[in-house]
Amino acid sequence: MFPTFPRPRAHSCWHRYSATTVGIQHSVADAAATLRLAVATASLHLAVAAASLRVALAAASLDLTVTAAAAIVERQLAIVERQIERQLAFVERQLERQLAIVERQLAIVERLAAAAAANGSLMHIIQRYALLEQRVDPAPLIAGWNRAVVALGLQGRRFGSAFALHTCSGVRLITSHHVLLDCGWDADSRPLIDVGVGASITYNSWPHRAEVLAHSPSPAGRRDAADHRAGYPKPFLDLAMLELVHGSLPSALEAGNDVQVGDQVVILGYGTQNYKHAAVQNTMYGSVACIERVDEKHGCRVIDIQGDILDGHSGGPIVSLRTRKVIAISVASHSVSQTGFVVGIDGLTCRVSNAVGGLHFGVPVTELATFFTALRFSPSF
Repeated sequence: MFPTFPRPRAHSCWHRYSATTVGIQHSVADAAATLRLAVATASLHLAVAAASLRVALAAASLDLTVTAAAAIVERQLAIVERQIERQLAFVERQLERQLAIVERQLAIVERLAAAAAANGSLMHIIQRYALLEQRVDPAPLIAGWNRAVVALGLQGRRFGSAFALHTCSGVRLITSHHVLLDCGWDADSRPLIDVGVGASITYNSWPHRAEVLAHSPSPAGRRDAADHRAGYPKPFLDLAMLELVHGSLPSALEAGNDVQVGDQVVILGYGTQNYKHAAVQNTMYGSVACIERVDEKHGCRVIDIQGDILDGHSGGPIVSLRTRKVIAISVASHSVSQTGFVVGIDGLTCRVSNAVGGLHFGVPVTELATFFTALRFSPSF
């Protein structure tokens, strides 16, 4: 007989298995809870770190904004300082001009007193000086001047002035030789010169074409073989005589060699231009300072003119307000010192600078008369 063992009870094993499973489940639940707590803690830390980073970025942005604002304020202050400096410089220049005007007026008063003591014609002298100081329109004084003074240019580009002058051989255009150095040339080496008439000339309103009849070279210009073949004497008068190819000008000026120290003059021509017009007619004013000086470069007597002149006035007339006649031709050939020249109708040279109260020179009428005679033209003066 085999021994018999007691049969194990099944419910005891199941009980132990169930207890173990429950324990594992509790452990897993505890671990999950711990993990969730750790994740929540980490999330909280990340949120705090992100908030701190945002605060730091906001502070840095604020610093940059403050720095940029400070830089903008500094730039604005610098701009204001420059504007103030420019305004102060402008005021200083205006004061200097006013002082110069006062000085000229004082000099005029002194000359008036001297003239009144000399000949008693005080009222006539006062009227003459008043014309100069008021900068009046010369049209009522010099009949037809604005139709006799023309602009010289090429393809809408202005490079000087000229004027129609009465001679016994007819009306001729007179200008400065150096003005023609900027013109164009055709296939036969003849200069191409457009002529514009009127108070303001646009780029497409140059109705006339002119040709060169003769010239006397400028000391500043080029002197080629043609100049030597022409046989002109040593004086370089910087003169040129032109003639319209077609048509005629409605008016012309008269020339005269009656020049006295102190005579008030008006300088006519196209001294300025703007973005709409290639040439704008305008006037400048001055007075005769000296009539007995010899210029070494030009090789002739010169007239000193005290006043202002612009580049575009080159070749234009200088008219005496006393005689109402042309006494000189503007040259205005600027150098570094901004000293120009005006050629007098009688061949004298009148030097004129751009500064207020400066001196200028050019060739007077007597030398132009000599120039005409050499060319077999008869001047009307």
